[in-house]
Amino acid sequence: AVACLNRLLLEPSECAGDGTATLPADDPRTQHVRVVLRARDGASIRAGVLDRGSSDEATVCWLPGGADDPPGLRLALGEPSRLRPAERPRIDLLLAMPRPLQFGRLLPMVASLGVGTVYVTAAAKTEKSFFSSHLLREDQAAQQQLRAALVEGLAQAGDTAVPRVVVDRRLRSLLRDRLPQYGRRLVAHPRREGRDARTVGEALSG
Repeated sequence: AVACLNRLLLEPSECAGDGTATLPADDPRTQHVRVVLRARDGASIRAGVLDRGSSDEATVCWLPGGADDPPGLRLALGEPSRLRPAERPRIDLLLAMPRPLQFGRLLPMVASLGVGTVYVTAAAKTEKSFFSSHLLREDQAAQQQLRAALVEGLAQAGDTAVPRVVVDRRLRSLLRDRLPQYGRRLVAHPRREGRDARTVGEALSG
């Protein structure tokens, strides 16, 4: 399937010292440039390097392909110092761990909204089994899947700063140790009888 992207994102390891990156023909990003953007040699597209910066003038260069094979793609982003620096959002999110399937669906949306850090914790209705999500494992494969879900959202938003994910099951200590550093704290909670968002906000600020 061809992925639709608002910015083509690259891992730092995919970029050479001269600011170029080469992608194979079957890479979804290459297919996006060829099928969706229909960019020709010398065209400029929006691209970026994760946690490094972005460029709106990355130059497309198509590499020769075989008789039956489509061409690969080389992108020239220019010198790393010329990239627009990745600015980490000043908004963090405290998230009660949802069901694993929902968690995987939420990550791209959270990243696309512009969040610096996601604190994943437990709440009264959080089942312990929710933390068995494969995305929270510490092995390399799981970490790559977690990062891929976040990068999916960044590609839609056009950002390059990858949100940090911090897991702490102890909500009370998390609120005690982390919350005081924030000047403004907002609660996203359904309206309940006798307690509205304004009352909750006042309680937190107090």
